[in-house]
This record gives sequence, C-alpha cells and structure tokens, in this order.
Amino acid sequence: MIAQRLSEIPVTALPATRIDKTDVFELTVNVSWFEALKYMVEKRISAVPVKDGDSYIGYIDRFTFVHWAAQYAKKSMAQQGEHSMGPATPKAISDEITQIFTTHPLTQFERTCFHPMVLIKETATVSDVADYLKKPGVYRVYLTTEDGTISGVVTQQNFFSWLVKQEFVKENPKYKAAVINDLVNMAAEHKKTKQSYRTFDLNDKTYTAITSLKRNPDDKGMADGCVMLGEDDLLVTVLRRRDLDILAKIDDLTVLCAPLNRMISIVRNTEINCTVTAITVSTATPVEAVAMRLAISRFEHAFVASASATTWHDIQDIITDGRIIRFILSL
Repeated sequence: MIAQRLSEIPVTALPATRIDKTDVFELTVNVSWFEALKYMVEKRISAVPVKDGDSYIGYIDRFTFVHWAAQYAKKSMAQQGEHSMGPATPKAISDEITQIFTTHPLTQFERTCFHPMVLIKETATVSDVADYLKKPGVYRVYLTTEDGTISGVVTQQNFFSWLVKQEFVKENPKYKAAVINDLVNMAAEHKKTKQSYRTFDLNDKTYTAITSLKRNPDDKGMADGCVMLGEDDLLVTVLRRRDLDILAKIDDLTVLCAPLNRMISIVRNTEINCTVTAITVSTATPVEAVAMRLAISRFEHAFVASASATTWHDIQDIITDGRIIRFILSL
C-alpha cells in the first residue's frame, strides 16, 4: 500500500521550504496589518505564523488582506449608492484602506481570518504530513525542531508534486489503470464541484470576483474558485488565490487598492499577468497524466468536459490536486 510506503520515509525527504534557525519566522498579534503584509512581501512568502504571547493563534496569508480590501471597496461602493452620493472614487477608497492598514493591529482581525497551525516535528514521517494535507482546507504544515522552533514549511502543492513523481506511486497497478471517471464516481466528502465555483464576465469589477472567494474552508456560501467566461460562455481562465495574492506583491498599498475597481479582464492581463488558462480533460483521461500536468503547471485543478472548445455548460466536474492525493493514499 502507498500509505505504508509513506510511513517508511522521513519527513526530511519532502521538498520543504527551509527556514534558517537565525530567522524569526513569525509575527506577534500586535503588529499592524501593513507591517504583516510588508513582512510577507520582503520575505517572499505567501503566509506567516502569528503568535499571541507564547502560543500560535494560526497563520495569516496575503489573500486575507486582498480579500479584506476588496470587501471594503465593495461595501464602500454599495453605501455610496444607497445614499445617492455618487460613486466613491478609487482614490478615496484607497486612502481609507491605507489608513486602516497602517493603524489597525492584527488583533482587530476576526479570528476566522487566521488559518489553523499544523506543527509536525522533523522526526515524523511523510505519512504524518500526508494525514494532514489530505484534509480539505489544509494547505500547509510547519516542520519544527525538538524545541518547537519552526524549521520548514511543506505546502499541499509541493507535497502533491513530490508524491506523483515517486516511482512506487507511478508503478502502482491501480494508479496506472485509473482514469478520471474513477475519481468522478468516487464517493468523497468535501470535494469541490462545479456548483462551488462562481462565473464572471470579463467586464465585471475585480472586487466582485475576489469577494466571492472563500478566505478559509469554513466560509459559508462562498466560492472555491472564480471562472472567467468570454463570449458565448466560453471558458477563458480561472483565477486562483495565488494569482490574486500578487495584488499584494509590494508594500505600496495603492498597488493593492488601485486594481479593485477596474475590470477583471484588464487586471488579469496587467497586475496579475495570468498566463495559465483552464486545464480541461475528459473522463477517459488517465489520472496519472492529469496529475503530472497539474504538478508541472502548478495548477490546482482540472475541469472535466466532453468537448475541446469548452463552454461552462460543457463542464461536468472539477478534479483538484487534493482529490488526487486522497485517491492515491487510498491505494
């Protein structure tokens, strides 16, 4: 069994992002939103652990700040309309967001904005990591030394890319014989479906797409992803959380705020510079082929369709790297 093989491999074999022991890889809950965002930009990381005293309250990611700014812009536009005061200017909204980011500490974020910390000792096995990363909504685990110091990070995406390239996985007869239809028919809880994605026209405002996305798996009534549709509902691309993280790529908050009120098609081709289109496969496509394509492209999901010229109507299901991980671990 694949799970048994993973229990024999030390966690140090995984492609973790290593952290120098001299680097203080955490923030306190008293820093401002701006300081937290600036820290992530300077360290070139998408998330950072946050401590309240001696205890971790979770980690916070860039997308949380992007989502909050988009939500604020959406709310400001709606309030202006309700009071017939005319549209709020992007500069006015940007100034308000900047003022809040620079004066509010992380304590003023709702606790639901922080993702749970998963800490695993370096003496653990790959199986221990897999047990967490196979769970929906768990996207990273932190490795620690014996004294509890964070020494590395393993993301779900890095684990997936490593897993599908292992010879004992590729040589597994059931894995080699599996096709996408097997995953479509596999009973599973918490799997992403077509109904959990929101579609948008390329002329829609960027903030409308961002605010539709989940900040965390427990957000009720929110979407797992944003699908951009062109003429005749042609599937153009998918915007991922990682794409939207880029809006917070530098410490100048005007760069984060400015795109929010612009059309998403323009932002996609400028600030986001999204070059990856949606990956579509058929129900007869081998799972191994889809897994390798996702690993190479670092895309998180593939759309299952019956036609090559794909409209949203043609989409039958969505296969994520997380669902493939759970399938592999069941073999």
